[in-house]
Amino acid sequence: MKVLVIWFILLLACVGCIGHTRLVGGYSDERDLTVPEIWEFGLLIMQKLPQLIGKRVSGFKFVSVRTQVVAGMNYLVLIRLPDHTFYDVKIFRPLPCDGGKIRILSAERTVFQSL
Repeated sequence: MKVLVIWFILLLACVGCIGHTRLVGGYSDERDLTVPEIWEFGLLIMQKLPQLIGKRVSGFKFVSVRTQVVAGMNYLVLIRLPDHTFYDVKIFRPLPCDGGKIRILSAERTVFQSL
């Protein structure tokens, strides 16, 4: 009887996992940015993005953000430039004990496809 109960619990646990495709350590689903993130990331992107992509940036629009918990937080921010090109900008925020100062790790041109 105990074996049957254990198998039933394992079966329920497996069924409960169906449909959850997010990997442990992977990025979250896309979401809108919060107002503090917009201010903080906006200033950083305007300062550093031209050096990373090799062209002048007169402005941009935030599209979405995904997050990943590491020893701090990675933010994968999708932005659109005025010339309608899209970039994935990876921003890292270390833990407060490590200084907590955000920095851009990379910026890669991407093709954005809305659903």
